[in-house]
Amino acid sequence: MTTFLLAFVVFLALSLAGFLAGGGARRGRLLWLAVPLGASLAGAAIYANQVSPKAEPTVEPPPAIESSTTPMTPLPAAGAPAPGHDAGDMNAMAAKLAARLARNPNDGPGWALLARAYAWLGRYAEADAAFAQAARLKIDDPNLKADWDASRAKAKAGAVPAAGFVAGTVSIAEPLVHTLGAGDTVFVFARAPDGGPPLAVKRFKASELPAQFRLEDRDAMVPGRTVSSVPQVQLVARLSASGNAIRQPGDIETPALNVKPGATGVMLEIGAPRN
Repeated sequence: MTTFLLAFVVFLALSLAGFLAGGGARRGRLLWLAVPLGASLAGAAIYANQVSPKAEPTVEPPPAIESSTTPMTPLPAAGAPAPGHDAGDMNAMAAKLAARLARNPNDGPGWALLARAYAWLGRYAEADAAFAQAARLKIDDPNLKADWDASRAKAKAGAVPAAGFVAGTVSIAEPLVHTLGAGDTVFVFARAPDGGPPLAVKRFKASELPAQFRLEDRDAMVPGRTVSSVPQVQLVARLSASGNAIRQPGDIETPALNVKPGATGVMLEIGAPRN
């Protein structure tokens, strides 16, 4: 079973990597590549089970990619972490694919592939949102509903609901108050500690500060990337003279503050002395 799981992980990782490199439109070429890739992985698994336990054969991943409509089933046990560095690789590729889909939200096969990756990683809330996006786009994927149902069942069996918000107050240190311009803007970002697009953003006029903020799942910038989908949220407040949410030279930020979803009373002060 270990060998089979390893083969499956390589299979899915190559699917994600290939999809990111080549795009989701060339499905015809992807489909005919899927058959030899599946046969290669099955042969590798059989060979590994037959060799002596002392043997340590070198596994060369086949340079091929797979269609995003291939089912992910069976899914892992609810909440089970993905094994070793494979999970880290899969998380990194899932983050890249999520960023790509933020630029191309009508890529249905891409959403299906991302949903299955999230489900395999045990990130069921994000998987559910990605499955919903794929279903909304009405892609030709006969396995989509079955894998979506399996993901939801795993989540229901063992997932612990997380609070879908963080809240607090953002202010500006007194020395900076007297230097503000009429168009100065303040952004409060909630981010995942491992990077990627913001989970949620609030915007204020600098003249409105101090102000209370509440960043919620419904403020998500990318479907499936929500406050409740991560174990820890990184909060940053930024003073922008240009009013641009993308950081510009001269912008002033607070140090990143890590809190858990559901945290309240968080204090973010722009321009406060740093320890």
